[in-house]
Amino acid sequence: MNTPLYWKDLLAEFRALLDEYGDDVGIPNDDGSWTLESDHGNGPRDKDRASRFRDLATRAGRAAGVEQGADPFHAWLERLKIHDRFYAP
Repeated sequence: MNTPLYWKDLLAEFRALLDEYGDDVGIPNDDGSWTLESDHGNGPRDKDRASRFRDLATRAGRAAGVEQGADPFHAWLERLKIHDRFYAP
C-alpha cells in the first residue's frame, strides 16, 4: 500500500478533486480539529466534495502510518499543516 505508485495515484486523485472543485477545502480550528469548507454547504456537490476529500485524506493518513488509535483523517491534515511552508496560524 505504501509504494511510490500508490502515492502517485493518490496525488492524481487529490489533483482531480482540486481541478473539479477548487482549493477551498480544509480550515484548521483553534481546538486542533478541522472543518471542511464544503461541510457548510447543503448541496449534493458540497457533500460529494467533502466525502471524496475525507476518503482521500483518510487513505493518505493510513498509508503514512498514523499512531495506534489516531484518526487518520486528522493525522493527515496535521502532517500537511506541519510540512506546509505557506501555513501561518
